Amino acid sequence: MTIAPDCQLEGTVIDFSNNAFSYDQSNSVQEFQVKILFSVTFTDLQKNIVIYENKSLLLTENYAPRPDIGTSSFKTKEEAEKQIYLDLFQTILKNSLESW
Repeated sequence: MTIAPDCQLEGTVIDFSNNAFSYDQSNSVQEFQVKILFSVTFTDLQKNIVIYENKSLLLTENYAPRPDIGTSSFKTKEEAEKQIYLDLFQTILKNSLESW
């Protein structure tokens, strides 16, 4: 007996950037911003309908490498990226459930 999946999630990273976001008075970088642009599609395979699709989902987070500067709660690029992935999951879940 073969069991077919009920749904399918497809996603692509279209663009990624990690750039300076804010500067102090001496023109030194205080914070950086990670931006990831996704294309995602969540499909109900039983009904053959797209539940959620966003071909230009942009998620961003800031981080400050030095804890004494900036307003970000993240200290590293990796922490900011992890939060973006959590936000991606939440966005897909929220928007998928709204259509049911």
